[in-house]
Amino acid sequence: MDNAPELVADLLALDEVYPIPLNMDGDEWDDWFLRAPIEVSVQYRDPMIVLGMAAGRTLDYLGGIVGVTRERVRQIGRKYGVSTSELRKRRKLQQERRLKAKAALVRKISLNHPELEIEEIAEWVEMDERFVLQSLGPRRAVHVVERRVLTNVDRISDEELTQAIRQWYAQSSKRTSQDYDEWSRDAGVPGRQTVMIRYGTWNVALRACGLIEELDERGGVRPQLSDELCWASIFQFFREDLDSYAFHMYDKYARKHDLPSGPTVRNRFGSWTEIKEKIRQLFRYAADRDGTWAEGEQILSVVPEDYPRQVNTKESAVESLIRVAGRTTGPLTMAHYDDARSDEDCAPVIVSRFFGSWPQALAEAGLGDRMSTKARHRYQLLQAKE
Repeated sequence: MDNAPELVADLLALDEVYPIPLNMDGDEWDDWFLRAPIEVSVQYRDPMIVLGMAAGRTLDYLGGIVGVTRERVRQIGRKYGVSTSELRKRRKLQQERRLKAKAALVRKISLNHPELEIEEIAEWVEMDERFVLQSLGPRRAVHVVERRVLTNVDRISDEELTQAIRQWYAQSSKRTSQDYDEWSRDAGVPGRQTVMIRYGTWNVALRACGLIEELDERGGVRPQLSDELCWASIFQFFREDLDSYAFHMYDKYARKHDLPSGPTVRNRFGSWTEIKEKIRQLFRYAADRDGTWAEGEQILSVVPEDYPRQVNTKESAVESLIRVAGRTTGPLTMAHYDDARSDEDCAPVIVSRFFGSWPQALAEAGLGDRMSTKARHRYQLLQAKE
């Protein structure tokens, strides 16, 4: 395309009267073409068609939207020396770049908004949930709490667990909980954390097994850790950009940063799955703190917030939408809104949550004409269901 002087000249002329967005996909081309003034779409129809071809639209589709035959679209491309095979290569490379950029945006959103559900991130980036899950990588664990299917190891009785501890004791010379943990992996029995959840502490487990002489009675004063500190520590862990959010990684993270240990939080709050469910609730509340959850406020106050607390309302969400719409052009997607908003404007997820969805928010704010093609399609589906 860039080797055709006539096309380059026509594109430059078009860009002067109606700016051409870079690297448009099919939906973005639709938005751009349909918003063009009538006189522009008539005078510059041919270069606009070529841009539609580059965006991935088929000859039939372009013919239908412009009002010409499929063969006429092909002739327009040929007039400019456009090679369909070259366009396919360009589209493939462009699509790969777009997907990489979208995946990076998913991760950025996850780090900035760990409270979001998968479907909310999908709406933000205008991609499907499967793509979001793939793009999240290890941070999927921050947004999805997956309940583990119980195995035979999980169903082990107290008697069987006691027998396993005694077997380890007879075979080992170190006699520490860490040594038992390593031994249990090879033996195929529950590890140290299961023992401590079942019995409360390592010392109680040893006492239950009749191993009194091995009790670890350390002297000194131990700090009394509040529930708020424990929850705040886990909350901080899940906000970090890490390779894994498994329980053993928290334990390693806690020891490195001198926080309540993994066994401490699990003994106090239950399974890691149950802890993650509570953290999800904290993330949701932290995104829009309004003082209604006393425990949440106590937990979140342990770590100072980066930004001042702001109470949002449905009215303030509408005002934010209108303000941002006033200083932007084109489709007002969640990503576009977030890039253009100021500190005083509501976060896009708060706006979406007030109205149930982003398209509904735009509609109720009187900004239906600022919906992207995908948002408009979703809005129509929602209206049809009602």
